[in-house]
Amino acid sequence: RLFDAELFLDQQEWGLVREHRLFEGRKTHFVCMGKNHFPKNPGSIPDLTGNIPRVQTVPIMAIMIALYMGFREIYLLGTDHDWFVTKEYRYFFEPGLLKGTDMGVRPDRTLETTLWDELPAVTKVWAQYRAVKMIAKKAGANIYNATHGGMLDEFERVHLDSVLEMQNQRNQSGRA
Repeated sequence: RLFDAELFLDQQEWGLVREHRLFEGRKTHFVCMGKNHFPKNPGSIPDLTGNIPRVQTVPIMAIMIALYMGFREIYLLGTDHDWFVTKEYRYFFEPGLLKGTDMGVRPDRTLETTLWDELPAVTKVWAQYRAVKMIAKKAGANIYNATHGGMLDEFERVHLDSVLEMQNQRNQSGRA
């Protein structure tokens, strides 16, 4: 179901991928997430070929990859991050093999934990979003949240329809 996507996996998965000959013929990158946290005053874009901070969410890793690849406009979709309010942990895909393996998440995808338990995790996630926002700013890049709703408020909100219309207008004027 991944089509021809390039994969970025933690270096701890290298042995498993090699032993089981997973993802053969696919560009697969292994990153070393050996640092426990982002620095309080983050600097330049982390070098993904080196030792990077351990990220808490896939979108944070995707932002780091996009910045590393040189993207200067990044739009987030589906990053609602409202699990601590809705008490439900939703995936954008059917988990399959990993279904029911998240600690603190019941099989029906509701949280077993209280807000008191969740707030430290929320703080850690938001601190990482703030760090990548600061890194992006220093690199001259912008990150926008085009997700409808949700709690993630670290990035300027934009409406996806408006972004797509603007891009369509750029494409039209480029053809003239």
